[in-house]
Amino acid sequence: GDSGGPLVCKGNLAFGVVSYNNQGNCDYPDVPNIYTDISKYAPWINDILKKKKC
Repeated sequence: GDSGGPLVCKGNLAFGVVSYNNQGNCDYPDVPNIYTDISKYAPWINDILKKKKC
């Protein structure tokens, strides 16, 4: 499914990840998706990316 997929804005900047979407699919324009704000996780994410452990 799409869970864990990025919410990308401003080109290539990730702002969130999909926490819930309808039937595991983002292709429902009238049904909202729920995203987790990843800003408070940014230091941890950047640390992992620098170590190339992903």
